[in-house]
Amino acid sequence: MVVVSNRYVTANMGHQGGKIKNAAQRKKYFNWLYDLEYGIFGIPKPDLNIILHVDAAVAQKLVDGKGARNYTKKKRDLHEKDLKHLRDAERVYLEIAESFPKFSLISCTESGNIMTRERISDMVWDKIRKIVK
Repeated sequence: MVVVSNRYVTANMGHQGGKIKNAAQRKKYFNWLYDLEYGIFGIPKPDLNIILHVDAAVAQKLVDGKGARNYTKKKRDLHEKDLKHLRDAERVYLEIAESFPKFSLISCTESGNIMTRERISDMVWDKIRKIVK
């Protein structure tokens, strides 16, 4: 069975971890979060985490192309309007992809432009096919 989920444990690692400047403290936070989510709460551990990388400024432009959110009257939520926060989270997501097993990074832009959904989907399936038998 293949389950695709958005905003799982990795979302907390990226967004909250981006607020922790000290690398040793950030690693301690990651370990605590891992123990909390998988150990105490017992949520399923993924066989693969795919991080779809988009530059923070490009991500903001993509958000601006959408309508207002159902939880705010604005296009950008609290984090989406804060480019510094997005850049910090982006940096940590890249760190996570390099540092943890079962994480894979897919760059979703070329020359500063977002790739098509079809192309990104093909790259995601290429990663999934390697672990699904």
